[in-house]
Amino acid sequence: MKVKTCPVRAVEAWLQASSCRYGPVFRKIDRWGNLETSALHPYALPRILARRLTFLAAPPAPSQALVVQ
Repeated sequence: MKVKTCPVRAVEAWLQASSCRYGPVFRKIDRWGNLETSALHPYALPRILARRLTFLAAPPAPSQALVVQ
């Protein structure tokens, strides 16, 4: 797996960039780029991924595949 696409390295980079030492890993970022302490809503991640897939012109996966369990 390439370094740029390795999910483990991506999470490690996010933890370092966000200075996350405790609490939720995926947290809200406001429109000014400020990192909040509260977690993303469970349905936020599938919506973010769907928007990014659209941006990349990739066909979106079925909505059931993006549901957070």
